[in-house]
Amino acid sequence: MQATQAQTTRTERAPARAKDLQTKDYSKYSAKRLQSMLNTKQAKVEKLQAEIKILKLEQNLVKNALTKRKTPSKELLQAIKEVENGEVSTYESIEAMMSDIR
Repeated sequence: MQATQAQTTRTERAPARAKDLQTKDYSKYSAKRLQSMLNTKQAKVEKLQAEIKILKLEQNLVKNALTKRKTPSKELLQAIKEVENGEVSTYESIEAMMSDIR
């Protein structure tokens, strides 16, 4: 319930935040600071993409269990375990792992 409330609040704030970002003046920042900000945002995007892939792997696990009513494939279980243990951390690695499983 709390996660849904937090998500709703975040979703409701998104248009206002987007408007604030459009009016923000970045010309006052140094090139080094802007590059640092860009790198930070890129890392955050990659982390979120990896989290999305993890959620999709878990979703596939649940769907597999529901539709087939049997134990999911060992490859899928191993892939999820590796991701959860941090052994696979990049978006590309997770994408490659998912394509190997399919």
